[in-house]
Amino acid sequence: VGLVPEGHPLARSESVAIGEFAGESWIAGCPRCRGQLVEVCRDAGFEPRIDFATDDYPAVVGLVGAGLGVAVLPELAIESVRPKGARTVTVEPAVSREIVALTLPDLAGVPAVAATLDRLARAAAR
Repeated sequence: VGLVPEGHPLARSESVAIGEFAGESWIAGCPRCRGQLVEVCRDAGFEPRIDFATDDYPAVVGLVGAGLGVAVLPELAIESVRPKGARTVTVEPAVSREIVALTLPDLAGVPAVAATLDRLARAAAR
């Protein structure tokens, strides 16, 4: 999900091509965590200008709400905070991520581990 300040020209858009953010100031994760964002932007033909870096999702939302840049965050991160001063937009192409859960075969039979794996599988199916 894209996140833009309320007064941003794209704030009224339902869907935004990632390339429309080419000249923007970005708020992104740490250098190790922003690889997917950089890759998606490069595929769209631009290098994101990252002016702020934090892995704290509420801080990202606050920085966007203060008008300091744009960001792309997981939907779950947006649902957990009130995006005061910021608006969400759908970013095209859709950006997805892979989450992997590994365990040892013997531990898969532990009720808590089995329940966790089951919940992850159901969430992924949504």
